[in-house]
Amino acid sequence: LYSDLNMNSYTIINESDVRLKKNIEVSSVNALKEIDRMEFIEWDWDKVKRPHAPDGRQFGVKAQYAPFLQTKAADSESYLSIDLNKYVNLIGKGLQELHDQNKQLIKRVEELEDVINAER
Repeated sequence: LYSDLNMNSYTIINESDVRLKKNIEVSSVNALKEIDRMEFIEWDWDKVKRPHAPDGRQFGVKAQYAPFLQTKAADSESYLSIDLNKYVNLIGKGLQELHDQNKQLIKRVEELEDVINAER
């Protein structure tokens, strides 16, 4: 059954304290590559297959094009879902990767400006 989730001004949390974890490694996931694989779509739910799904246009990702984020709901026979917790973390890692690329590009621009200014 589908319904809205009203958090009544509370928040959804995810325990992430390192003291609760074992076998910790820095992630080798290439977030930008995974994000690039995603296909964002708009759609209307098939009310025959999902009679309680919300009305109106929806926006999201095709699970088939996001294998890193794929999961199956416990009550689902064969339909794929997206792990939204993993999705949020993937976006955060993607931002880090973009930030690192941006810093490298700024450094290259500054070096090129130095070369240009030295030639004047």
